[in-house]
Amino acid sequence: MSAANASTAGFPEAPRISAAAGFFSVISHVVRPFLKTPAQGARTFDLLASSPDVEGVSGQFFANSKPKTANKIAYDADMTARLWRISAELVGLTLAIP
Repeated sequence: MSAANASTAGFPEAPRISAAAGFFSVISHVVRPFLKTPAQGARTFDLLASSPDVEGVSGQFFANSKPKTANKIAYDADMTARLWRISAELVGLTLAIP
């Protein structure tokens, strides 16, 4: 059985930004305590890819390894149809649905 879920890594630390000079260097020191490590950011993706706990679960949004309610725009049928249509056009595909 196939499953399709969405997830977020949250805000993991990006070493290149942390090492940047100037403004980004100052900001990175301020926000660093609130950032996830790369391993923490990957945890939800690992769960969805390999855990039997989510076997058969599909169509959900996950954050911090738990199902969550996505932003309300994600449930807007007209907006999601538009996104699919534009995405298909950008890669040269024709959708079989209107």
